[in-house]
Amino acid sequence: MSLSIAEFKIIQDAYVRAAKRITDAGYSIRVLDDFEAVKTEIEAAQKPLTPFFWESYNDFNGHDAFCLVLEQGGKGLAYICTLLIECGKRNFHQTYTARLNRVYSHDPKARLDPNWVCDPMLEINGLVAYSGDAVRHPEFTGKDTLKAFGWLSTASLFFTVCYNKDVSWVVGTVRERDYRRGLGQVYGATRVDPMAEKWLNLPDEREANYAFCSSSRSDILYRAKCAIHQSEQPEPTGYNLASLNQSRRFENA
Repeated sequence: MSLSIAEFKIIQDAYVRAAKRITDAGYSIRVLDDFEAVKTEIEAAQKPLTPFFWESYNDFNGHDAFCLVLEQGGKGLAYICTLLIECGKRNFHQTYTARLNRVYSHDPKARLDPNWVCDPMLEINGLVAYSGDAVRHPEFTGKDTLKAFGWLSTASLFFTVCYNKDVSWVVGTVRERDYRRGLGQVYGATRVDPMAEKWLNLPDEREANYAFCSSSRSDILYRAKCAIHQSEQPEPTGYNLASLNQSRRFENA
């Protein structure tokens, strides 16, 4: 079932507020749908673009994939790429496994364990947005930058559903060590489960033990409602220690 007009407006409003928060912090957002340009920019940030977003494995048509770029002073600092995948009659586990086999077919040693099933993927079907290649520039480090990256991840969730109201789930994977550090939540996932895949022989340049991140459309709608509510709350003023001590002396008199 697609979003109602009222629900769509909520998510649209949440995206606008997320984008404003990014702008107020001194950054800007750019949307790219040219994946040759995406590849060039990400490689310039000294990171490889994973095969999930190689043009040789996709027929990008300007409507099925995009990348949100966090910029400052015209320089790309962080990237989150999203690919729309129609599962058809298959569940997402079947779709994901087939795609893994295809995008790593260039490596003859790579072999998935055919008996492994990531159970949370079984309940996912329909039009799915796979969000990946969450890349940060090597110079974009520190606690405050992680916060800004979280804002970009949240904006990407809202933008994805605004871009296509028929998206039923937004999913992705994170490395096991990032999962243990809680980055699945930073990326905006409502649910994070271990062992998205199991390899008998790993492909070159792919690590073992990726966790599976997922958010349903209803999860994203609820997150949008919360984001709007939180943005409307007054900033906490904090305690005035002198006044607090004076109040305690009065109470104890």
